[in-house]
Amino acid sequence: MKAKLKELLRFIQQEITPCQGRVFVDSAPVLERAWARRARLGWIGKNGMLISPEYGSFLFIGILLIDAEICPGDSSEASQGATIHPGREVRAVELLTESEHRELQSGADSDEQQHPLQADRVFQGKPDSVTELQGQPISSCGADQHHLKQPGDSEGGTMFSRDIPDRCGTCTRCMDACPTKAIIAPRMVDARRCISYLTIEHQGKIDPQFRGKMENRVFGCDICQDVCPWNRKAPQHDEPRFRPSTSLLQLTKEDWYALDEIRFNEIFGDSALSRTGFDGIRKNLSSLISFP
Repeated sequence: MKAKLKELLRFIQQEITPCQGRVFVDSAPVLERAWARRARLGWIGKNGMLISPEYGSFLFIGILLIDAEICPGDSSEASQGATIHPGREVRAVELLTESEHRELQSGADSDEQQHPLQADRVFQGKPDSVTELQGQPISSCGADQHHLKQPGDSEGGTMFSRDIPDRCGTCTRCMDACPTKAIIAPRMVDARRCISYLTIEHQGKIDPQFRGKMENRVFGCDICQDVCPWNRKAPQHDEPRFRPSTSLLQLTKEDWYALDEIRFNEIFGDSALSRTGFDGIRKNLSSLISFP
């Protein structure tokens, strides 16, 4: 994903001089799903995942921030080239505080299409630093600063008023299937109960109440996506780098018992498991099996 976005940046730099940019793929406090929804790539499902009508939810999201402002346009305008205003500062998303998140959630029941992770407020910063909150409104290419109008919008409408509609309907399969009941309401996930959080980000020991519900998972969980009807006909990828290694597929229970840090790095050093590290995986394994 990063390689593809860097290629896109090089293309933009051929059209705009000077232009600097930075790529993010789950590597900075940027709310990818919220922005992907606003870019009309999909809607936010009841499991909190972005769901594409074409690809389902098994997809990666990347963001390219540049110091040039490109006005949004529809597909017909894209073929003619977008209007570009160089010289603007990079914009990125501010993470919501817990209190702000709770405040937004308090009104979620009355509007199921309202995603709890809002991205209306942004901050400005240089490409190598996205930490200084300025509280600036989203820039608008000369239009009303609080709205981004685009061709075809009705009077008073914005580019964000034409989101892809929520197509989850009355389906609650993801909520019903979660073994730890982490999806406590539509689009509201309690990370403290989520197997993905517990096995990847959580630093402490896993609460005993969840150990019997992890179903032999030691890194991540996709149950809420596996049961989603929108993933039934999702196209298969042809990316060889996503295929599991032979070394991983051949691991036996005894191999897991004997796994040391050197062997772990040989098998998982270039994979997502390196985020948790050997100690984290060992901790997760101890929740499932007893080591001699």
